[in-house]
Amino acid sequence: MGKKDLVGLKVTGAKALRKDIRNAQRDDLKKELKKSHKDAADHVAKKAAANAPKVSGVLSKSIRGLGSLTKAQVAAGGARKAPYAGVVHYGTPKGSALGKRKEQRFMTKAVKSEYRKVIRSMEKNFSRISKTLSSK
Repeated sequence: MGKKDLVGLKVTGAKALRKDIRNAQRDDLKKELKKSHKDAADHVAKKAAANAPKVSGVLSKSIRGLGSLTKAQVAAGGARKAPYAGVVHYGTPKGSALGKRKEQRFMTKAVKSEYRKVIRSMEKNFSRISKTLSSK
């Protein structure tokens, strides 16, 4: 994986927000923060599935959004579903036993194309959570 694939977003104050939620013992806000991350990941996953090459459709169906308290993540493939997802996305290196396969970069393209929408959504959700936390 090259550095050009590392597409991410560092949210200033996110760690402090999680700490405040934990200190306030607000499980409802923890769930809301997880849901915010999941919604952002689902949005990118939908775009990645649309961009994925479709031979049988298994790869695009395996793309899913994951949300935890600390991050939003998009995953594709899996040992049983589509173990070839990495090869399709990244291609193969020169001299590979699999032969030369060109990179497709459908996940990276999805993140880059949806970046601004995800940022706006996360800002709105984090602001709402922060306001809810400070009002109680």
